[in-house]
Amino acid sequence: VIEELKDFYKETYTKRSQPAARETLKAFQLALDCCGLTGFLEQQFMDTCPKKTAVESFTV
Repeated sequence: VIEELKDFYKETYTKRSQPAARETLKAFQLALDCCGLTGFLEQQFMDTCPKKTAVESFTV
């Protein structure tokens, strides 16, 4: 199930310019408190990402 969710997320992410995929991506990211595939830089520029400060964006 986890692999299927990851694949679905990646597929939705690649289609993020389409309105329906964008809304699905936003729902995923808000529910999981995540952003994109690479993290910090995407989080600062993508409007589908949950809003965080620069300090909150770094994880250890």
